[in-house]
Amino acid sequence: MEDYEGLENLGVVNLLGNREGQVNLGVVNLTRDRLELALTCLDRATNINPEYPTAWLNKGVVLYSLGRPHEALEAFEQDIELRPNNTSAWANKANVLEQMNRYQEALEARTRVVDLKPGDARAWQSLGSAYYDSDHYREALSAYNRSIDLRKSESNSWFGRALALSQLNRNREALRAYDRVTSLNPDHLEAWINKAVVLKRLSRYNDAAVAAETAINLRPDFAEAWAAKGNALLVLARQENCLDRWKETFEAYDRATNLDADYAECWSMKGVALLFMGRYLEASQTIERAMALRPNQPQDWFHKGQALLKMVEGQRASRPVETAAGVWWLCRAWRARDRFPNRGAQVMKIFEQIGYDPSRCAQDYLPIPIIS
Repeated sequence: MEDYEGLENLGVVNLLGNREGQVNLGVVNLTRDRLELALTCLDRATNINPEYPTAWLNKGVVLYSLGRPHEALEAFEQDIELRPNNTSAWANKANVLEQMNRYQEALEARTRVVDLKPGDARAWQSLGSAYYDSDHYREALSAYNRSIDLRKSESNSWFGRALALSQLNRNREALRAYDRVTSLNPDHLEAWINKAVVLKRLSRYNDAAVAAETAINLRPDFAEAWAAKGNALLVLARQENCLDRWKETFEAYDRATNLDADYAECWSMKGVALLFMGRYLEASQTIERAMALRPNQPQDWFHKGQALLKMVEGQRASRPVETAAGVWWLCRAWRARDRFPNRGAQVMKIFEQIGYDPSRCAQDYLPIPIIS
């Protein structure tokens, strides 16, 4: 039963038999988050007059809010058939298509919006996002630039520009764009995280760690922020080979995996930190967790073998099972060396240290490891 409370001033109660009254009542229910009631009213409106575009537009919004995208799309297309130049219908159609991962069609709808409203900065920003989602980064950059030309203070357009530049490997320009985003909106979490990524690419590792720390201060429970900090610290730890730096790196990745237990990359890198901290058993177990989440990563096989061999360093003759297991994982990494040439050189160095002939890998590599 519809709730008419407070609607008398709209004249809705006296107009329930016509299309405008049903649309008005539907919109009021929509604003009050009474979606089923809103849909009932808008169904009545389209039944009274199937050629009333406003009813179709609002019906599409309600259906979209109810998680019924296919029906919402049909409603927006009905509006477009009746009003081909209605940008609201085209924009809402694009929203639905994006939710359905139909990015090329969404791109066409976004293009239609900017054709109809070339001076709308938000429309250009949305077009940029559509291009970006379709992996057309140069076109995305052009659209974001157009949005910025129209409205220079729009932080989301600057963010989109930074993302596109980053994908195009124009990292210095991307960094300037991220700087612009964080100056316009200091609380833009994703900008700080992505800024850390770009700073790392530019070999500014301390600055990358600071940017990630800023993201952590904004949202301490966000695993991506801790991962970004860990990634910056990892490079510094490798450069400095300092136990305290490795501990910092471990702590960052540990926070990330505590927040997101399925974060495979962080499990892997946490294992590396433990390896360099001399905690070889924990390193082996942690890397095992990463391999359970992403089984086909040669770098994990390499670090697993390295950890197992480190566990028995100086005792290989008396611990042949663990030694064989370590060699097994290194053989597996060796066989995948074409995918990671640098890793192949590192495996070869370990083989030389332990006096192992890599030509034996084919016979020593079994379908199942001897020990985990």
